[in-house]
Amino acid sequence: MPGRKNISDFIRFQCELFDQLPALRFQRRDRRREISFARLYELAGSLAGALLQRGLRPGDRVCIMGETSPDWVLAYFAAQLAGGVDVAVEPHADAARVTTIMQRMNARIVFCQRESVAADLARPGHGLFPIALSWQQAPKGAGYLRLADLADARRRILTSQILRRLPGHERLPDDPASILFKRKDQGLTRPRGIVLTQRNIISNIMSFSTALPVESRDSLLLSLPLWHSSGRLALYFALVTGRPLCLSDATDFVEDLNAWKPTLAIATPETLTDLFRSIREGHAGENRLLILARRMHLALCRFYYR
Repeated sequence: MPGRKNISDFIRFQCELFDQLPALRFQRRDRRREISFARLYELAGSLAGALLQRGLRPGDRVCIMGETSPDWVLAYFAAQLAGGVDVAVEPHADAARVTTIMQRMNARIVFCQRESVAADLARPGHGLFPIALSWQQAPKGAGYLRLADLADARRRILTSQILRRLPGHERLPDDPASILFKRKDQGLTRPRGIVLTQRNIISNIMSFSTALPVESRDSLLLSLPLWHSSGRLALYFALVTGRPLCLSDATDFVEDLNAWKPTLAIATPETLTDLFRSIREGHAGENRLLILARRMHLALCRFYYR
């Protein structure tokens, strides 16, 4: 199938197909923002070019540790477009755990959301090249870069021909695409990574997208971490359907539901349980008739969808 040989092809094909549609919606500095598929691909391609200039080669491991954010998506897309294999690590891992994982993966580049970790990894002896997930310039002498620094290194406009020749498009279906590490490795002396090939991920994308039909008015709210396989599946689903992906987290879930008014949402069972409990029970002093009406509405919806 066209545009689905590998993750890089899939990203390019879908972003060109839905170029002017909104791809990501998110809150930043108390403002609601969005970015189109075309702009998302352009920025990711620019970052991929900067990674190649820094010596990244096809098949090299690139560690990404950060919360669910547009910056995480850009780092992931850039790694794939450059032909790298992303190594997903939970965002609250300390520098020692990250160093251990990077040494096992023989990786050199790591994207960090926490600048304290980036500064720690930049110290001599680690042998790592840290990049902070931020769009402000890194302070002089910091020892690490930020996304803004990478983008400045590729300030010239990338043509569609250059983007099509990025090394990620040459990856084979059975080449590794991602390595996911579990949050906790209880009883294990070393962190355990799960390797997913290009074929694995593309197959999962197509299976999931056909199981959940969408319409042009639909949008998807995600409150799961993107470093987890379930969160990534939502990202892939938004790509394959051309629907906006609204980025959230469990603490802001209800607020983001009201702000973005999505038609679909992916969250943990605990988050959804808390949401429906608050709907059923209401708040102190609320009219009991309103609570009863909501409960009847939920019961009718449950019966209808079954």
